[in-house]
Amino acid sequence: MATKTIRCPSCKTEITITGNPNEKIDITYSNCNLKGFYRFPSEQSNKKINQQSYVIEVKGLNNMFKDL
Repeated sequence: MATKTIRCPSCKTEITITGNPNEKIDITYSNCNLKGFYRFPSEQSNKKINQQSYVIEVKGLNNMFKDL
């Protein structure tokens, strides 16, 4: 179970919602009646990246300036 505080982009009212991973919560802000939703991230997206995996990997990179 996760808790998230979200703010209305229109009236700036903050509300706190609670839900499970990958659950979609419908939202209606009482001050301006703006409607929307929030989807809680899946558990997999909350895991840290394995230390042996790389976002970018470069091999054999060289830097040259004129003849040097």
